[in-house]
Amino acid sequence: MMKNERLLRLFNDIDEKHIEEAVPTAKKARRRWVKWAALAACLCLILVGAFAFGKDKAPVLTPNDSAASGVATLYNDKIYIALISPEECKAVGLPETVTEDLIGEHLAFMKLDGGVADYVEASGETDIELYACTVNTTREVLILRDGEAFWPIVRIEK
Repeated sequence: MMKNERLLRLFNDIDEKHIEEAVPTAKKARRRWVKWAALAACLCLILVGAFAFGKDKAPVLTPNDSAASGVATLYNDKIYIALISPEECKAVGLPETVTEDLIGEHLAFMKLDGGVADYVEASGETDIELYACTVNTTREVLILRDGEAFWPIVRIEK
């Protein structure tokens, strides 16, 4: 009993101030969204950097790309269409993918048109250009550059 009485006296002698200090305080609510927002921002920066600076060459439009399907170009009163399959490219003597080394002499600036052809010759400078092809092919092939995409186009035989 002696120990119990002694402990009771010790507890009674404790100052209230010390008891309040010993009681655990409620933690401030952590803002977890800040951590996730910072992580998302870093990921966005990495993706933007990869697209903006990670390309050695301009992207190419392969013949399988659906954006090339049905593209018609009018140049020197001749109609050209985009080659849309690797077989079509091989049939005229082109590799399956158009790269910068196939681009020859600049022929004309082009513009989008809603008429007979998707592209027609422009009177001034544009970001759409028509180039000769450096590869000897079995048919007349030109290279159309629209922005960063290069399209092989072949003359339609009449």
